Amino acid sequence: MFDYINFAYKRVRIKMVETFVYLGALFHWKQTAESAWADRQNTAFKAFGSLACSLCMVPFLPFFRVKEVVYTTVGGAYLFAAELWAPFIPRAGRTPGSRISRDVLAWIMGLGSARLERCRGWFELREFDDMATGMALRAVDDAICHGGLLKKAILQLQSNFENAGSKANKTWMGRLQKTVRVTWPRFKVYTMPDLQLSGVPPRDPGVKLTKHFASSAWLVNWKKRQASLLSHPPTGNQQDYLLYVILDNLCERSSEEDNQPQPRPSLQASIFPFPPTVGIASCRCLIRFLSGMGDFGRVNAHRPRWSSFPGLRESNTHKRACLFCWAQSRKLIEDSEWHSVFSCPVGSACRQRFQLALSDCRNISEGTEQPKEILEIPSKNSRLPNSSDLARLIILCHSESQMASELARFIVDLTASRKRAFAKLTVRDLFPESSWHSRF
Repeated sequence: MFDYINFAYKRVRIKMVETFVYLGALFHWKQTAESAWADRQNTAFKAFGSLACSLCMVPFLPFFRVKEVVYTTVGGAYLFAAELWAPFIPRAGRTPGSRISRDVLAWIMGLGSARLERCRGWFELREFDDMATGMALRAVDDAICHGGLLKKAILQLQSNFENAGSKANKTWMGRLQKTVRVTWPRFKVYTMPDLQLSGVPPRDPGVKLTKHFASSAWLVNWKKRQASLLSHPPTGNQQDYLLYVILDNLCERSSEEDNQPQPRPSLQASIFPFPPTVGIASCRCLIRFLSGMGDFGRVNAHRPRWSSFPGLRESNTHKRACLFCWAQSRKLIEDSEWHSVFSCPVGSACRQRFQLALSDCRNISEGTEQPKEILEIPSKNSRLPNSSDLARLIILCHSESQMASELARFIVDLTASRKRAFAKLTVRDLFPESSWHSRF
């Protein structure tokens, strides 16, 4: 129970308590406004936990429908009264922002505990923290458009910022401007001659400022992700290698003039601008496959089978090799995503079904390369498939929802075939008994 605080207004005593709730946000005179953000995050986690358990029962629900449900339910719980607490979201540390924003994005993508930047770029998914900042911006924009008491409140917040001296960056307006300038470097709030915003890129008349900022923040983060991968290419056994190859094929290097290297242009859209229409489980399987988080020796050295296959961990030749090709024909071939898609005998039936499904797609223009031709390139040229072959296949399918859906079904089918083949694989298939005794 709280002690009452005496407050007088026009010589009339008013009873007040030290805490109160305003628009769903909790404030306390002994705490900072970050407590309001923490209260909303806790509420959002409760909604997210309940919703995630329910959606596990419908794995065939389309990706876009799952996105709508999550953003409506969890986003509605988290973003309530974000105009007040959005500037006070913690932004310091190795993982800036709220944990609910990262967890929701990683859950939708099916990437588990992956870092936030690894969840960006595959689909255009706005992040909750950016949406919250956009709502705070909308409060300023509404004050400019409609005036009234809201305008007086924003002017007071701007006055607090201008008169705070060395503590200006800790005020509501100071924190807001610092956060927005990460996306819009020239953003500023003016009060002379009247309240106005500057440094906001032009937008379509029907687009609200909240959505405009969230989309711009997504694009800025996606460009940073591209620049990081293209400037520091990952090695072949790293998870992000396939994404790097896809970007390397999509982002063509501009012509060099006067022997001066030109910066690469970056993608303005996501890898899949039109999400597949298949179920959320199939979409997650596709993204995990393309993110290098699938069960392939290229990235995990067959770690899940070390206990089942003695000697595999110590074998430098078999640790990253395709165990199926070695068991059938005694060939040491790297177990990679492109080998599995193009030439691994386990996926031969999956490839035939994929070719048949793509032949029914009517969105392939006559001038473009046909999927069947790409799938047959390694065999026609009498060479092993490489990562560029898989990148070409993905680029062919990425811009059409129907073809992206068929690609997702193919990856699900291929993953299931590999899982069944691993279940039938034995130690004697890898290390015959004669050679096994000779090893020890």
